[in-house]
Amino acid sequence: MDKSEIISIVENNYDININSIEKIKNVYKIISDSNKTYALK
Repeated sequence: MDKSEIISIVENNYDININSIEKIKNVYKIISDSNKTYALK
């Protein structure tokens, strides 16, 4: 994964603001792994 493409890295836990994530999904491709969620261009 090209680090320059990583716009936002958030901990994959219940503290995430779901509305914010949904807004991000409208603009960025979301890729999740076991530990983190990545918002990519």
